[in-house]
Order: sequence, then structure tokens, then C-alpha cells
Amino acid sequence: MRKQVSEQRSAGNYIVKWNAKNDLGNRLTSGVYFYRMNVNNSVKGGNGFQQTNRMILMK
Repeated sequence: MRKQVSEQRSAGNYIVKWNAKNDLGNRLTSGVYFYRMNVNNSVKGGNGFQQTNRMILMK
């Protein structure tokens, strides 16, 4: 698996597309995969969060 986004962005809604490839560029097999989202709030006193969800890759 790989890291898709690692940058500071302003508040808002975003879409991140995943090409179902690993770090070597090989296509992954069908199955259940987990993704984790870490959000850090850089505003003074703000709270961040971490969320893990699963997704199904079907070919």
C-alpha cells in the first residue's frame, strides 16, 4: 500500500483517487483493504482525529 496525500490543505471536502497499485506499481488482488485517515488541526487549540475504515476491491 502507499501514502496518497501528505500535505497541508485548507478546510473543505476532498476526493482522493487510488489506482489499486502497491509501491512497486503492481496491481493488487481483489480483497478487503483498510485505509487510515489522519487529520491534524493546525489551528491553535484545534483537535485532530484518526479514522480507519475498510473497502472492498473487486475486479
